[in-house]
Amino acid sequence: MKNIYHITTVHSRYDTRIFLKECSSLTKLYKVFLYILILTSVPSSFNSQKKELFELETPLINIEYIKPFVWGESHLKTPAYMNMSVLKEINKLHPLGIGGFTFNILKEGLKSNDSSKIALGAKYLNFLVTDYPYTISTDSLITYIYPFDFSGFKGKEWYSGMANASLGLAFALGYEIFQDSLYLDFAYKAFNSVISDIDKGGCSLKFEENSKWFLEYATRNSDTTNSNFVLNGFLHQLLALKIFADYTNDETYQNNYEKGLEGLRLKSKDFYYPDGNWTFYQLNPKSIEPPHYVIYDIILFESLYNISKDDLFLNEVETRRNIIKSHYNLQCKKTKNKKTIYFFSQIGTPHPYLVDIYPNLIFFNKIRGRNNEERQTKKEKKVIYSKKRELLKPRAIKYNILDRCFSLDTLSNMENISVYSKYFNDSILLFRTNTSELQEFNNSSAQKIEFKLNTNFELTKVDDFNLVFLNPAKEEQDFNRGRFTLELDSLYDMKKYLALIITPEIKIASIKIEIVDNKGVSAYRYYINSLKPQSPNIILLTKEGFKNGANIETSKINSVYVNIYSHPESQDKPFKLKINSILDITTNYQLYKLLNSNPHFFFPEKVKGGHLY
Repeated sequence: MKNIYHITTVHSRYDTRIFLKECSSLTKLYKVFLYILILTSVPSSFNSQKKELFELETPLINIEYIKPFVWGESHLKTPAYMNMSVLKEINKLHPLGIGGFTFNILKEGLKSNDSSKIALGAKYLNFLVTDYPYTISTDSLITYIYPFDFSGFKGKEWYSGMANASLGLAFALGYEIFQDSLYLDFAYKAFNSVISDIDKGGCSLKFEENSKWFLEYATRNSDTTNSNFVLNGFLHQLLALKIFADYTNDETYQNNYEKGLEGLRLKSKDFYYPDGNWTFYQLNPKSIEPPHYVIYDIILFESLYNISKDDLFLNEVETRRNIIKSHYNLQCKKTKNKKTIYFFSQIGTPHPYLVDIYPNLIFFNKIRGRNNEERQTKKEKKVIYSKKRELLKPRAIKYNILDRCFSLDTLSNMENISVYSKYFNDSILLFRTNTSELQEFNNSSAQKIEFKLNTNFELTKVDDFNLVFLNPAKEEQDFNRGRFTLELDSLYDMKKYLALIITPEIKIASIKIEIVDNKGVSAYRYYINSLKPQSPNIILLTKEGFKNGANIETSKINSVYVNIYSHPESQDKPFKLKINSILDITTNYQLYKLLNSNPHFFFPEKVKGGHLY
């Protein structure tokens, strides 16, 4: 059987092409498209769950494919990309955004048989070939340069292997559609940029003879001492390189993939906290990984495992899932009528004020075996009932936090639970758990921590009721600073959250918080969210959110330093600051109970940042 496509002409500066010819459904037209989708499909570890889902009358979740190249897919709904106005401001050109969009618009055009989308993809390819203004170009490679400043990198001097890998895939897909060898040539050149050394205009750093790292952020001066070593950018390139190596059957790219794999083996352990309790986003300087990047790492590692079947990737997936499970775990409580209350919180480590694990879907499953259930294997069991819970608006701060970030479900005889993050059009498994493994919650409340208050700098103590004054800044100062020290009556074990409840009289610019253990080792973090004046604010802290937090003895904290900063223009006289209390919160249910019983508490959230949705 044949599929009939419209014939469309695309005009460029160097030729006229005709594409979307009449072709059978298995012709070369679909090779890269199907190849990429097949290779990035969910791994074999999903098979049993997929079988369970499809044995229901209606599938619970469509997890047929995951999309590690989502950068660009989000732009499919962005007017500036769809009408190409994004290409008009040459000093704002974003190679990664353009590459991801071009790849995805071509892919979606094939998937939906939409010739207008494929025509748009062709226009972007032609722009990249003839009109992109900033490149390093040789006979063997092309590196697309960023024109704007970013994160300490100067515009027109930095570039990205992540961007060039996305562009390379876009060119490869363009070649398959249009059969124009120029696109294939540019695909090779873009991937040559990924694998070539820095001194040759590429994005690759050598560690040893048979290992290297592909840089997300690169300049001509990049080396092993000054590079960031961003994990997700490296994995993105490694995956794209593997796809291209298999597609071309070229040993050059396969060998470089294997060298990248060895580079990952050398560095992989460095991306974990010393105690294994959380992960780093990059290594130089080490920075705390936001939860949405942990999830993106899972997507990339899962895709790499599915392509290569290398257990290194599968182990990384499972390790990260276990980390998320330990911090965002469900709790339960039996009721008198033999039902169970299941509790889940989207608030968690490392930054409780930033709800950052995407909208969530939770499936409570009841499973039945064919005969004696204890003797059935997993494959012989099937889901006979499933209850879905959706938490789809975690960042919609106009809604009460109790309604959007917590769930309480009362159900009977559930046996396992699966928690997913809703990721654009896909759902990514965060973890599964048997109900028998769940921690039971009780009605215990957060406990007050006794302390003695001391003040210094521009902060003075008013009375014995933890009320302080912050004095105005002097004329020559950009800000005023006050510090209060909370000397704890006994050593504190920071298991989940340390909560400060404070009431400022006026707006505070920022807060720096330090915790010190019994050996004098300290860790600090900034808290820049806007506190609400005239209201008690609950500041939640986790040990994973402190810089150097993994290196102090968080089970033996004896003091907390809080630095308050305020702009002079917001203050012409001393203002009051009330330290209401310090609380030890050991479970998410205690947090829920605290917020529920104190509706006057203000929970300051970070509105911007993270991966917005």
